[in-house]
Amino acid sequence: MGFEVRKAHVPSGILHLQTGVSAISDTLVLGRRDLTDQAAFEGLDHIPVAAEEPAACNVLAVGGDIVASRTYRSHRILEHLGFRVHSVELSEFLLADGGATCLALLASGTP
Repeated sequence: MGFEVRKAHVPSGILHLQTGVSAISDTLVLGRRDLTDQAAFEGLDHIPVAAEEPAACNVLAVGGDIVASRTYRSHRILEHLGFRVHSVELSEFLLADGGATCLALLASGTP
């Protein structure tokens, strides 16, 4: 199918990988430097998220749209690149390190 699988280390204190890094496109990730600096993300463009805004990492990208718990500083970079950032109320999910990716199941192709 043309996919490449890479192993990424998830540091202690992070619930799951997408708590600290999210794929924006096939070539772009948004996340914490300690995650995106790993070999697993080599060859991809990185948008770093400030340490004081950890929830900014967990976004859901669908085409040119980004669903986020709110708009953070790092999301302005996404807007500058032409993405549309949609802020939705997810404060209760953030309490458990959740975010938009935890609430979505995307399907492609035929059922």
